[in-house]
Amino acid sequence: MMEKLGNRISSHPFMAIGIILLITIASAASVAHFGLTQEFSEDTFMPDLDIVRANDEISSNFTSTYGVSILVRSPDDDLLTRDALVEILGIEKAIANSSIKNELFTPTMPSYSIGSVADIISQFVLQQRGIENPTYDEKIAALQGMNDSEIKNTIKVIFSPFFPYPQIKTMLSASLTKEFNESNLKAKGSIIRVSMNYSLRKNEERALQMEREIDTLVKGYAPSSVEAYVMGEQIISDEIMKANNESMGLLLPLAFAMVIIILALIYRDVFDVIISLLALAFAIIWMYGFGAVMGYSFNPMTTAIPVLLVGLGIDYGIHLTMRYREERQREDNRKAVEKTVKYIGMSLLLATITTVIAFLSNLSSPIDLLAEFGILAAVGICASFVTMVLFVPACQYLRNRKKDVGEIVRRKERALTRVMAKVAVALERHGKVVITAAVVSSIVMGYYATQLSTTFDIEEFLPENLDITENLKFMMNEFAIAGGTAEEVYVLVKGNMASPDTLFKMSQCVDNMGDDEYVVKAGDAADVTSILSVMADYAEYSGFNDMKYNATFSALYHEHFENGVPRENTTEENITALYDWLYAYAPNDAKMVLHHDGLYDSSVIRVSANTGGDDRTVTVLYRELKEDKEPLGSSATVTGGPILTKMVMDLISESQTRSLIITLLSCLVVLSIIFYIKDRSYVLGALTLIPVALCVVWILGSMYLLGIPLNVMTLSIASLTVGLGVTYGIHITHRFAEEIVDKDADEACRVTILHTGSALFGAAATTIAGFGLLVFALMPPLQQFGGITALTILYSFIASTFILPSVLGIWAKRKKKAIEKHG
Repeated sequence: MMEKLGNRISSHPFMAIGIILLITIASAASVAHFGLTQEFSEDTFMPDLDIVRANDEISSNFTSTYGVSILVRSPDDDLLTRDALVEILGIEKAIANSSIKNELFTPTMPSYSIGSVADIISQFVLQQRGIENPTYDEKIAALQGMNDSEIKNTIKVIFSPFFPYPQIKTMLSASLTKEFNESNLKAKGSIIRVSMNYSLRKNEERALQMEREIDTLVKGYAPSSVEAYVMGEQIISDEIMKANNESMGLLLPLAFAMVIIILALIYRDVFDVIISLLALAFAIIWMYGFGAVMGYSFNPMTTAIPVLLVGLGIDYGIHLTMRYREERQREDNRKAVEKTVKYIGMSLLLATITTVIAFLSNLSSPIDLLAEFGILAAVGICASFVTMVLFVPACQYLRNRKKDVGEIVRRKERALTRVMAKVAVALERHGKVVITAAVVSSIVMGYYATQLSTTFDIEEFLPENLDITENLKFMMNEFAIAGGTAEEVYVLVKGNMASPDTLFKMSQCVDNMGDDEYVVKAGDAADVTSILSVMADYAEYSGFNDMKYNATFSALYHEHFENGVPRENTTEENITALYDWLYAYAPNDAKMVLHHDGLYDSSVIRVSANTGGDDRTVTVLYRELKEDKEPLGSSATVTGGPILTKMVMDLISESQTRSLIITLLSCLVVLSIIFYIKDRSYVLGALTLIPVALCVVWILGSMYLLGIPLNVMTLSIASLTVGLGVTYGIHITHRFAEEIVDKDADEACRVTILHTGSALFGAAATTIAGFGLLVFALMPPLQQFGGITALTILYSFIASTFILPSVLGIWAKRKKKAIEKHG
């Protein structure tokens, strides 16, 4: 097959080049037409599971607001002062009086959509004076008329055991950094929460625009006693993607520059450098074109693929160029091209297949992001193979078609190549010792590999040295409940929500949560929002700035409910009437907990939790909530942020094991079949994989020793080690099988390394350089991925160059003895 391809290329070189250029133009056109979308959010890392679908359903059907947080920090480490609180209210007033109010949750009453610790304190003070529903000017005046001591005394009153509204204490504590307590009335940070129209969730561009406008207002207000930072979801995503793009925009040219230097040292010919780089650039354009057509979103993980292709794709050009030079010393131009494509083309095809298998093993993962990464990388590798195999030989043929055999200057064998050959032969002669040493080292590294931990934390993806990163980490780490708001987990209940029996069971479920260790408490009960609590809010007068109480609804509610649950004679029609009232007069609150689509067919119980992101506590929370919801049976599903994170962590471990097994078995089958067809030996395929299997153990052990955990970026390292590392072994085995036909094992080993060593070293150097540059990326996972993959290539090069020949030598000697014994 490859021999025929070589013949076609030498016969029609312009056609080969034309095909490459045509596909490149089409790929560039697809990018221009479809564009490249970018995305960075925690949702992109979520797997396809029932609890994820339940969480998505809650996001779609039960959310009536789009929240934007404003982080407020005190330079003096104490926000609970008059000047600081007044400036917080000033920021709120600026937002409420701007055009942004039209996008708030309650545009006609903007103050209802903005809340902070300053709001809580000022409203309490004014309520004591008999002033309900105060304006911002009244709130500001109230605080301006107090000194710092009076403000702290007010906070003491709120936290006194006789204060009748425990939910106010919870709100106040959650809004302040964790050093705040009843004895230490200081806090270095707080959160202003802005609730905006839900439609912004479905329009990311508009949401980003609104967040930028809020940011402009906050900066324009220029507070002097506090520092305020808008920490909206879209601003964070936009800043991170900008930083990542800037990083990649710098690293990709650096990768090309590094490759140019290495190629210049290996080729010592400008033309050869140019054609290899052009073929590589074409492959990257093809990958982007495919991604644009498929509508893939590029994120911090997939944006690393071009750098990956620079490191991997250029290897093909090196092998083709070096073999062409070797063949040109003894063959005419046409024959040199045909033999190069025939022999090296087959090795590259095998290398492409195994590498593609490694990347496509990510398709077994339930995380769509990993599948997209695998597909894009696989397409890039295939593109590199096609562009290099067609473009490089065709250009070489056109360049040298008028030169005679041997006219091309032969490069001297480098000292490095001669040393590599001598070392490989020496080790091959002591093959058993080499293999024993490799096995022992693998056992040691295998022990460390078993200690490797798995993590999944959005904080891992935050770029370094950015202000927004520092502030986001402050929100995650400095509040007792990360970000100033409780983690929220959900119980999605599906079925007839107007059924009295369903509401009884929901009430039992909520009561069961009262003794859960990691559920936040409001007084003695679980801090939970459900359709039951929403109805109670509108039916019971709390006395503290109660904007929800409605006498009409209260009368209807108490007619059919007692102690928070339906009375004995309450019917579905009675409950439906209550729901209809809420949907008519309090639609935003109702939609947060109750879904109506002709029928009231589902509801959500929102549970405030505080696990601290600890794996053990999340497991305990998940188990207890599943026990709590037993009265509701299979109609209820427990889901929510920390629980989804835990599921992703578990899947990361499972995904690595599964993809590694798939890659190993697939590569074994492919290599065994190909080597049997070519060399009539199944065994060569298995032997080629032995050093790579050792490298898997070495790299996982190294990750533990270097303190690098398994995460979304590094989980594919094991399968990549097989897919990428085996390519070096393929070239060694392929050439060894050629040479062993008429040479003994020692000589076959020497010639193999002598002729492939330079190309392998160059290929390894460019790949290590390409991946190694990622350690300078802004994103920590990319740094880890780049460094570990570079180390993987180094291990694979060493194992293939110095251990594999020992394995092949033992095999060849035993095979020869067997042939001599049996005649």
